[in-house]
Amino acid sequence: ATQSGLESKLCVCVRGREAFRMAMEGTVSRVTEYGEPFSSFRAVAERSAVTPAPLCFQSLNHLAWPVTKEMLGPVVDFYCEVLGFELMPDRPAKWPFVGAWMRHASGMMIHFAEEDASVPRVPLATDGKPWHNRYAARPEPWFERRGRHIALETDDIDGFAKGLQAHGIDYDIFPIPGKAVTQLFFFDPDGNTVEVGNYSAGSVG
Repeated sequence: ATQSGLESKLCVCVRGREAFRMAMEGTVSRVTEYGEPFSSFRAVAERSAVTPAPLCFQSLNHLAWPVTKEMLGPVVDFYCEVLGFELMPDRPAKWPFVGAWMRHASGMMIHFAEEDASVPRVPLATDGKPWHNRYAARPEPWFERRGRHIALETDDIDGFAKGLQAHGIDYDIFPIPGKAVTQLFFFDPDGNTVEVGNYSAGSVG
Protein backbone atom coordinates (compact mmCIF):
# COMPACT_ATOMS: atom_id res chain seq x y z
CA ALA A 1 0.00 0.00 0.00
CA THR A 2 1.25 3.46 -0.81
CA GLN A 3 1.10 6.44 1.48
CA SER A 4 0.06 8.87 -1.25
CA GLY A 5 -3.56 9.82 -1.64
CA LEU A 6 -4.53 8.73 1.88
CA GLU A 7 -6.99 11.56 2.33
CA SER A 8 -8.81 10.70 -0.90
CA LYS A 9 -8.79 6.96 -0.21
CA LEU A 10 -9.70 7.17 3.47
CA CYS A 11 -13.36 8.06 2.98
CA VAL A 12 -15.18 7.80 6.27
CA CYS A 13 -18.93 8.30 6.13
CA VAL A 14 -20.50 8.30 9.59
CA ARG A 15 -24.21 9.10 9.77
CA GLY A 16 -26.06 7.35 12.59
CA ARG A 17 -25.36 3.62 12.32
CA GLU A 18 -24.51 3.85 8.61
CA ALA A 19 -21.45 1.77 7.79
CA PHE A 20 -18.34 3.53 6.59
CA ARG A 21 -16.21 2.37 3.70
CA MET A 22 -12.46 2.10 3.32
CA ALA A 23 -11.02 2.03 -0.19
CA MET A 24 -7.41 1.55 0.87
CA GLU A 25 -5.50 -1.53 -0.28
CA GLY A 26 -4.89 -4.01 2.52
CA THR A 27 -7.73 -2.76 4.69
CA VAL A 28 -10.19 -5.20 6.25
CA SER A 29 -13.68 -3.99 7.20
CA ARG A 30 -15.18 -5.62 10.26
CA VAL A 31 -18.05 -5.32 12.73
CA THR A 32 -17.74 -5.80 16.49
CA GLU A 33 -20.09 -8.01 18.48
CA TYR A 34 -22.15 -4.88 19.22
CA GLY A 35 -22.53 -3.90 15.58
CA GLU A 36 -19.84 -1.21 15.55
CA PRO A 37 -18.13 -0.97 12.14
CA PHE A 38 -14.38 -0.53 11.98
CA SER A 39 -11.45 -1.23 9.70
CA SER A 40 -8.00 -2.64 10.34
CA PHE A 41 -5.09 -1.42 8.27
CA ARG A 42 -2.88 -4.46 7.74
CA ALA A 43 -0.88 -3.67 4.58
CA VAL A 44 1.71 -1.65 6.48
CA ALA A 45 4.00 0.45 4.31
CA GLU A 46 7.72 -0.08 4.69
CA ARG A 47 9.35 2.33 7.06
CA SER A 48 10.58 5.42 5.27
CA ALA A 49 14.25 5.40 4.30
CA VAL A 50 14.48 8.80 5.94
CA THR A 51 13.70 8.71 9.65
CA PRO A 52 10.11 10.03 9.98
CA ALA A 53 9.46 12.97 12.25
CA PRO A 54 7.76 12.31 15.61
CA LEU A 55 3.98 12.45 15.38
CA CYS A 56 2.22 15.53 16.74
CA PHE A 57 -0.66 15.58 19.20
CA GLN A 58 -2.20 18.33 21.31
CA SER A 59 -2.82 16.70 24.69
CA LEU A 60 -3.49 13.60 26.75
CA ASN A 61 -7.25 13.07 26.51
CA HIS A 62 -7.84 10.22 28.97
CA LEU A 63 -6.62 7.01 30.56
CA ALA A 64 -8.71 3.85 30.14
CA TRP A 65 -8.95 0.77 32.34
CA PRO A 66 -11.17 -2.32 32.10
CA VAL A 67 -13.57 -3.20 34.91
CA THR A 68 -16.04 -5.98 35.70
CA LYS A 69 -19.75 -5.33 36.24
CA GLU A 70 -19.36 -6.29 39.89
CA MET A 71 -16.48 -3.90 40.53
CA LEU A 72 -17.78 -0.84 38.68
CA GLY A 73 -19.67 0.52 41.71
CA PRO A 74 -16.79 0.13 44.20
CA VAL A 75 -14.32 1.59 41.68
CA VAL A 76 -16.50 4.66 41.03
CA ASP A 77 -16.98 5.18 44.78
CA PHE A 78 -13.23 4.96 45.35
CA TYR A 79 -12.31 7.55 42.74
CA CYS A 80 -15.09 9.90 43.88
CA GLU A 81 -14.69 9.57 47.64
CA VAL A 82 -10.93 9.07 47.91
CA LEU A 83 -9.49 10.96 44.94
CA GLY A 84 -12.18 13.57 44.29
CA PHE A 85 -13.21 12.58 40.77
CA GLU A 86 -16.73 13.29 39.48
CA LEU A 87 -18.88 11.21 37.16
CA MET A 88 -19.20 12.73 33.69
CA PRO A 89 -22.82 12.80 32.47
CA ASP A 90 -22.01 12.51 28.76
CA ARG A 91 -21.16 8.79 28.59
CA PRO A 92 -23.83 7.33 26.26
CA ALA A 93 -26.31 5.21 28.24
CA LYS A 94 -27.20 3.27 25.08
CA TRP A 95 -23.87 1.46 25.00
CA PRO A 96 -24.44 -2.28 25.68
CA PHE A 97 -21.65 -2.61 28.23
CA VAL A 98 -21.16 -1.07 31.65
CA GLY A 99 -18.71 1.70 32.30
CA ALA A 100 -18.10 5.16 33.71
CA TRP A 101 -16.36 8.32 32.55
CA MET A 102 -14.76 10.30 35.36
CA ARG A 103 -13.12 13.73 35.48
CA HIS A 104 -10.92 15.38 38.08
CA ALA A 105 -10.72 19.12 38.75
CA SER A 106 -7.16 18.97 37.41
CA GLY A 107 -8.62 18.09 34.00
CA MET A 108 -7.56 14.45 34.11
CA MET A 109 -10.11 11.94 32.76
CA ILE A 110 -10.38 8.18 33.30
CA HIS A 111 -12.68 5.93 31.27
CA PHE A 112 -13.73 2.62 32.82
CA ALA A 113 -15.35 0.06 30.50
CA GLU A 114 -16.46 -3.53 30.87
CA GLU A 115 -13.75 -5.73 29.38
CA ASP A 116 -14.62 -6.95 25.88
CA ALA A 117 -15.51 -10.66 26.04
CA SER A 118 -14.89 -11.04 22.30
CA VAL A 119 -11.15 -10.46 22.70
CA PRO A 120 -9.36 -13.85 22.52
CA ARG A 121 -7.45 -13.56 25.76
CA VAL A 122 -5.36 -16.37 27.23
CA PRO A 123 -6.92 -17.11 30.64
CA LEU A 124 -3.63 -18.03 32.32
CA ALA A 125 -1.26 -15.45 33.76
CA THR A 126 1.39 -14.34 31.27
CA ASP A 127 3.70 -12.39 33.59
CA GLY A 128 7.26 -12.53 32.35
CA LYS A 129 6.26 -13.76 28.89
CA PRO A 130 6.20 -11.80 25.61
CA TRP A 131 3.23 -9.42 25.65
CA HIS A 132 1.57 -10.96 22.58
CA ASN A 133 1.16 -14.23 24.51
CA ARG A 134 -1.73 -12.65 26.40
CA TYR A 135 -3.91 -13.33 23.34
CA ALA A 136 -5.03 -16.60 21.73
CA ALA A 137 -4.92 -15.01 18.27
CA ARG A 138 -2.76 -12.51 16.42
CA PRO A 139 -2.72 -9.31 18.50
CA GLU A 140 -4.79 -6.52 16.99
CA PRO A 141 -4.87 -2.99 18.41
CA TRP A 142 -8.67 -2.91 18.70
CA PHE A 143 -8.40 -5.66 21.35
CA GLU A 144 -7.70 -2.95 23.93
CA ARG A 145 -10.33 -0.45 22.83
CA ARG A 146 -12.16 -1.35 26.04
CA GLY A 147 -8.97 -2.41 27.80
CA ARG A 148 -5.96 -0.54 29.18
CA HIS A 149 -4.75 2.32 27.02
CA ILE A 150 -3.83 5.98 26.96
CA ALA A 151 -5.69 8.33 24.63
CA LEU A 152 -4.06 11.28 22.88
CA GLU A 153 -5.83 14.10 21.05
CA THR A 154 -4.96 15.38 17.57
CA ASP A 155 -6.61 17.87 15.24
CA ASP A 156 -5.24 16.08 12.15
CA ILE A 157 -6.32 12.44 12.24
CA ASP A 158 -5.44 11.84 8.56
CA GLY A 159 -1.96 13.27 9.07
CA PHE A 160 -1.46 11.10 12.14
CA ALA A 161 -2.50 8.02 10.15
CA LYS A 162 0.02 8.91 7.44
CA GLY A 163 2.69 9.27 10.11
CA LEU A 164 1.95 5.83 11.55
CA GLN A 165 2.36 4.34 8.08
CA ALA A 166 5.68 6.14 7.62
CA HIS A 167 6.84 4.60 10.91
CA GLY A 168 5.64 1.16 9.73
CA ILE A 169 3.05 0.78 12.50
CA ASP A 170 -0.16 -1.26 12.20
CA TYR A 171 -3.28 0.49 13.44
CA ASP A 172 -7.04 0.02 13.63
CA ILE A 173 -9.57 2.73 12.76
CA PHE A 174 -12.86 3.34 14.58
CA PRO A 175 -15.14 6.14 13.36
CA ILE A 176 -17.68 6.98 16.07
CA PRO A 177 -21.21 6.36 14.71
CA GLY A 178 -23.14 9.60 14.29
CA LYS A 179 -20.14 11.82 15.00
CA ALA A 180 -17.23 13.34 13.11
CA VAL A 181 -14.80 11.74 15.57
CA THR A 182 -12.38 9.02 14.46
CA GLN A 183 -10.13 6.94 16.72
CA LEU A 184 -6.89 5.16 15.82
CA PHE A 185 -5.49 2.34 17.98
CA PHE A 186 -1.96 0.94 17.87
CA PHE A 187 0.55 -0.92 20.07
CA ASP A 188 3.87 0.30 21.41
CA PRO A 189 6.79 -2.22 21.31
CA ASP A 190 5.87 -3.60 24.74
CA GLY A 191 2.21 -4.17 23.88
CA ASN A 192 0.74 -1.09 25.54
CA THR A 193 -2.15 0.33 23.54
CA VAL A 194 -2.30 3.96 22.41
CA GLU A 195 -5.51 5.59 21.17
CA VAL A 196 -5.49 8.79 19.14
CA GLY A 197 -8.64 10.74 18.28
CA ASN A 198 -9.82 14.05 16.86
CA TYR A 199 -12.18 14.54 19.82
CA SER A 200 -12.64 18.26 19.27
CA ALA A 201 -14.52 17.41 16.06
CA GLY A 202 -17.50 16.31 18.17
CA SER A 203 -18.55 14.60 21.39
CA VAL A 204 -17.72 10.88 21.47
CA GLY A 205 -20.82 8.72 21.55
